[in-house]
Amino acid sequence: MNEAAKNISDLISGDYCKTIIIAGKVHIIKSPSVKVMMRAIKYLSHVDIPSDTSATELLKIVSENTDNIVKGLAYLVVGDVPDFENQVKDKIEEIRSGTHEEFYNAFLVAFNLIVGKDFFVVCQLAMELANLTVKPKL
Repeated sequence: MNEAAKNISDLISGDYCKTIIIAGKVHIIKSPSVKVMMRAIKYLSHVDIPSDTSATELLKIVSENTDNIVKGLAYLVVGDVPDFENQVKDKIEEIRSGTHEEFYNAFLVAFNLIVGKDFFVVCQLAMELANLTVKPKL
């Protein structure tokens, strides 16, 4: 099975997760539901990254947007649980002391989870397969 198919299988079954390290602690971001993505995107959408940005400029952008990144990451780490508001507040305080480099790395991991490019690759392959099997013989 190719890597994209494995990732999608894990994503759908809830086994897909990524590990981030912030403030000396390991945090796990499980595949976010739409509800969790919307909570996180509320803050992460304030981080404006131009398409031709260098790594140095990205670190500067992260340092200017630390508060929004911390809040967005907190929602992703906490996930979809009851009483998420209080857990998010606690998580924000816990990870706020991280470094800009840790936030940068965690932001990239979170972005890749939200974008889900593997999902779109598998969808495209499924569409192509469906088109091959459904076409009537003439």
